[in-house]
Amino acid sequence: QVGSAARGPTVTVTHAARREVVQTVVSSGRVMSPAEVSLASTVGGLVRAVHAREGERVAAGQLVVELDDAELVAQVAQARAGVLLAAARVTQLRAVGARVADASEAQAESNLRAAESTWERQRALFRTGSIAATELESAQRAVEVARSQVQSARVTAAGSSGGGADARVAVAGRVQAEAALRVAEARLAQARVSSLTAGVILRRSVEPGDVVTPGRALLVLLCDGATELSVTPDERNLADLRVGQHATASAEAFPDRPFAVEVSA
Repeated sequence: QVGSAARGPTVTVTHAARREVVQTVVSSGRVMSPAEVSLASTVGGLVRAVHAREGERVAAGQLVVELDDAELVAQVAQARAGVLLAAARVTQLRAVGARVADASEAQAESNLRAAESTWERQRALFRTGSIAATELESAQRAVEVARSQVQSARVTAAGSSGGGADARVAVAGRVQAEAALRVAEARLAQARVSSLTAGVILRRSVEPGDVVTPGRALLVLLCDGATELSVTPDERNLADLRVGQHATASAEAFPDRPFAVEVSA
């Protein structure tokens, strides 16, 4: 019987088993917004007011910059007057012009009948030798002139009717004036810059009194939405990364507040 001293010390052993080895990849990066939008105006002019500051949150559709719009307001008023004038022209042509043209046509036809009647009398007198040939020729020319006046009156009446050329020109003028009004109203609306989406103002590069040109960025907006972390891992670790892998991130300012992330690209 061997004593306890001869057996040696008692130790704890563990059976070998196959397990996964966890490799940790540590990389730094920066937080990125879903999108940065430059707010600008498509018209130039004097800046009248700025309603947002850096770091301020704005809602979708919120007014942020106003340009001086006195000239644009005058252009809208001028365009509206043009629409009224064109509409009055159409009404006048349809209500008054058509009646005048019809009356002129009736008068021309009456003159033609009178000229033809005179010519018939003159022809009968010429046959009897009571008048000279020059008088008969004069009556004939009067008939031709009256016929020409009738044709001209009929063309004018047709043009003044609803489907005539003059009526179509007047209607086209009204449509053109209405289009000019819409253009003027659109330019007036462009003097007021609004945020297309909700977000936070990142940069403000305009102040009241500045003269801006069309397309110049006045404010830069960080759009609301899911943020992203842009990191540049070491090249040796690229083979170990996969889309959909889960990871843990933390900001240097808040190291005790980690949050879960996922590899998206």
